[in-house]
Amino acid sequence: MNGLACVFLGGGEPGTTQTVNVEITTQQGRVISQDVLIAIVSGTASAPNPVPTLPNGTPIPPNAIQLPDGVILLADNSQPLLIA
Repeated sequence: MNGLACVFLGGGEPGTTQTVNVEITTQQGRVISQDVLIAIVSGTASAPNPVPTLPNGTPIPPNAIQLPDGVILLADNSQPLLIA
């Protein structure tokens, strides 16, 4: 969203380094492939943040269209409309 890609990963053997290949394709068809090294450290895992949801339990993605009063815009199928 807005040129920023977010990846959430969990797990792995403490003290190791893992390689993750990230491949992104733009709307114009350009592709970039990049290896990212992730150091797995020991420690206590933090509690995950609660995921915002609609009253029916549908998760609200971060790129959902939200009105100034906080209302999430929904499509005819009751799914959030997204900024693409």
